[in-house]
Amino acid sequence: MKFPIAWHENCLRNQAASLLRRKGELDRATREFGKAMADHKHYAAQLEKAKKLKKDGFDSYLFMKQIKGAGRDDRVGDAC
Repeated sequence: MKFPIAWHENCLRNQAASLLRRKGELDRATREFGKAMADHKHYAAQLEKAKKLKKDGFDSYLFMKQIKGAGRDDRVGDAC
């Protein structure tokens, strides 16, 4: 079926807008995946650290903060 040039131009503009929107979604998903992967790796590190310290449990929120902040002297406080 034959369509006027103006129709095709409009389709091209709509396609470009759709691609920009999808690119934004992809970028956001990529950032979210990167954060989720970093959180997962850090959680695994928490578990290993807790095992190494022979803890019977830990508060992952507080322990996470203390591990991140303890990089210089490897201390872990009472939140474990």
